[in-house]
Amino acid sequence: MNYKNEQEHSADQIARELLKFKGINPDGLASALSKITDYYNIQQRDDKLLRYGSIDKLRKRIEKAGKVEYQSSRPYLKVTSDIITFNATMNVTDQRYKEAARLIQKNIDNNLATDHDYIVLVKSQMALYNTEEVNEECIALLGKAKELAGESPNLDIYKQDILLSMRMNKQEKATSTLKQYLELLSQYQEQGIREEEKAWTSEEISWAEQLLDKINRL
Repeated sequence: MNYKNEQEHSADQIARELLKFKGINPDGLASALSKITDYYNIQQRDDKLLRYGSIDKLRKRIEKAGKVEYQSSRPYLKVTSDIITFNATMNVTDQRYKEAARLIQKNIDNNLATDHDYIVLVKSQMALYNTEEVNEECIALLGKAKELAGESPNLDIYKQDILLSMRMNKQEKATSTLKQYLELLSQYQEQGIREEEKAWTSEEISWAEQLLDKINRL
């Protein structure tokens, strides 16, 4: 929308008044807007803001909107942690591994990471690097994922463990984990799952059996 600067300024003033009326620090508006500039700086896209043409114009709006204060709200962080996980997963799908890792690190830093977060981080790290140091780090991350999963086996952990073991030429470890993976897949298949899940499980069982056969023939 091609709003005039005066309209934008009026809207920001109303937003500040509403925040104040609801007992919220009105400077939260400036803080929220500043996160947009942070994002574009991280992405190195500060010249691609369609609304402003350049990030400098957005900074001028922020200066008028109030004082930037980076505040932390535990309830907010908890509510948005699942959104961060979802966005990170989508970034992995889009092969934007550095962005996925950056997002997951937010949940880790906020002590809100789940087993799935650590799996996403392992996938990202393995896609970006293949060094002894990073591989060892991924082993530790998978260990943390298993710890968080507890008594509810996360099949994705086992698959990443298999792939990591193969990468590190640990065939014996890969064989052992493959057998566990196949057993868990069989148990999952027996739970009366839906058709699409049956198809996925059958594909995974086929993949695991073929890989196991390949390792045995090495």
